[in-house]
Amino acid sequence: MAGKGIPLRNIIIIGVAVIIVIAIGYYFLSRSPDEVENQNDDGRTNHPPMADAGFDQIIAPGEEVRLNGKSSSDPDDDDLTFRWDLDDSLDSDLDGITDNDVDLMGENVTWIYPIPENTITYRVTLNVSDGEKWDKDTSLITIRVQDNTTPPEITMECRYGNIEGGPSYIDPHYIITIESTTSNENILNFSYMIIDPEENILYHEELRYPLVNTYNDTIRYRDITDIGMVSQGDLILIRDVPEIPEGSTILLYYLNGPDPVGEVDLSKT
Repeated sequence: MAGKGIPLRNIIIIGVAVIIVIAIGYYFLSRSPDEVENQNDDGRTNHPPMADAGFDQIIAPGEEVRLNGKSSSDPDDDDLTFRWDLDDSLDSDLDGITDNDVDLMGENVTWIYPIPENTITYRVTLNVSDGEKWDKDTSLITIRVQDNTTPPEITMECRYGNIEGGPSYIDPHYIITIESTTSNENILNFSYMIIDPEENILYHEELRYPLVNTYNDTIRYRDITDIGMVSQGDLILIRDVPEIPEGSTILLYYLNGPDPVGEVDLSKT
């Protein structure tokens, strides 16, 4: 009498096990070396961060430089470290690489360069690391030396209403348009002031803050044309809120000069 064959249930179990082993083997064999190398101990793939060294800047001799890496990011939301090389033409640590020296550390740093005899431009490199991977970005710091620095003259126009292309439910704004300027200037060279009809100061800060501060829902700078520059076509949006009454005035100042280089009254007419 012939022996009994292998039960069908056992055959199915063995077949499923073979399929699982083949699938696992294919998964590991098909992964690229980078994927395996980038995987953390918990099995999570680590992606490199993205560095952002901020805008190019044009400053006067002896002026403090403010460097901000806040726009840098990490796809995995890892904590980042920020290392600034303030002049990538120099190899100060003598390792043969000019753009990896660590002159300052931190997301936001300040520095004052030596006062030059002639206009000079430094290339600043920001190296950002998540502890395993890194990325770098550069910005230019130009120290402009001029015997007679002539401030630009800026004309502005105010209209009142909703923002073109914006939702109809948004509150009306005073929409300030840069009509003309005698020279395009770096936005970090300007400050602004808003005074009420009684000449009380309502706002006074650097112009760049309304551009980068996404939490300010009252004042926004919309950089439309030459990015990073105060130029024709740019907008300053001022929400109609009680602390900014009609008849207030917005004034622009260049390099902290004593006199405004542009001003316009806030009017609803």
